[in-house]
Amino acid sequence: MKGTTTMLIAIAAMIGMLSGLGAAVTTDVVYNGDGQYDCNYNGYGTGYIGIHTYTSDGSDHLMTGWTNTEAYGWQEMSTYSGSDPMVGDYSGTVIARTATVGGDGIGEDEAGYILTITADNDNNSVMSYADYHDNRGWGSHVTTDQTVVVGSLVNIGGSTYNVTGVAAATNIHGFAYGSNTTVSGLVRTQSGDEYTYALLAMENGKMNLYTLSAAGSVEPAFYGVDGACGQWVEVDAKGVGVFAAGAGTDIHGAEFDMWDDDGYLYYYSEGMNVTMDMTAPFDGNFDATGYVYVYTP
Repeated sequence: MKGTTTMLIAIAAMIGMLSGLGAAVTTDVVYNGDGQYDCNYNGYGTGYIGIHTYTSDGSDHLMTGWTNTEAYGWQEMSTYSGSDPMVGDYSGTVIARTATVGGDGIGEDEAGYILTITADNDNNSVMSYADYHDNRGWGSHVTTDQTVVVGSLVNIGGSTYNVTGVAAATNIHGFAYGSNTTVSGLVRTQSGDEYTYALLAMENGKMNLYTLSAAGSVEPAFYGVDGACGQWVEVDAKGVGVFAAGAGTDIHGAEFDMWDDDGYLYYYSEGMNVTMDMTAPFDGNFDATGYVYVYTP
């Protein structure tokens, strides 16, 4: 799990495939070890920055690139450990961050992306991806606000649990102005071969995608669930776009309330050994709340 040149090259190659953006100023920063740090950055023009964190609990990556615009953000990390009479020894890593690309408003074609990947040492992860494009550069932008925890947690909701995995609160919000613009946000959980995702993609307009995500196992068992991953999702958007959510591959569940300018829809689903993909296109005001999860019985 420790940082290596090979891993960084692979990550850089993946970013190139995802974004297609060239980077004039390219910077990768690696933090290795249990402890604490905080950092911030500001950039403009065309560039890329990656912040890669490795602790005994797992790994975290923030990667962001921008073209003909600006980028700025901050990130802080701390680790903790201890012992609890109910669950034994525990340790965890907490990372909080804000990352923004866009908003320069210089009237040129501009684009940017923000990718985060947080993983523990047991094949559990939460990933987020946000991007935008504006052919006229009239202030379009996207921001990811996120707090992630990887490792063991205790005292959840007033009860004591040992949660081995990853938990994240993610808010992706942004604005794309005019025609030939896009802005989108994606949050995906993974636990072994189980996954869930929530996606909000827009041709133009404003968007806000908020998720509470978790991937991992719980001791003592919570409603008999182990190896679970899932998300609570809230959406607030105005413009032309699509909201999507999905899950697979064992036992899944989903429930959403959705509103637009013309009506309301309630959707509920349960299933076993099938994948589920829901899409809801919209044009105008759109709101949604609900959840999607998958688990192994």
